[in-house]
Amino acid sequence: MAACLPPLRGIEAFVAAAHALSFTVAAARLNLSVSAVSRRVASLEEALEVVLFHRFNRAPRLTTAGKRYLAALEPALDQLAEASDAIRPPRGDRQLLKIDVLQSFA
Repeated sequence: MAACLPPLRGIEAFVAAAHALSFTVAAARLNLSVSAVSRRVASLEEALEVVLFHRFNRAPRLTTAGKRYLAALEPALDQLAEASDAIRPPRGDRQLLKIDVLQSFA
């Protein structure tokens, strides 16, 4: 099944850029360079064999396929977030492990 999945980092970059309609803002949110975001989106487009953005002088716009893909991804991303939250222990239940060692050993 994993062989059929497009690059997940590309999906992450695509969603960030699609929401912001800016590769620069997406790069800042993901702590990446603008070129890294652009390369990730390009690799996703290559894997899907479809253009997701019209790139116009610093103002990318979603294509029809890009809009459809974003609409389909958002519920899936929400499900991933919910599944992750469901197995994560509540913040108050996390236990702290404290280890004391001699400074020379540390």
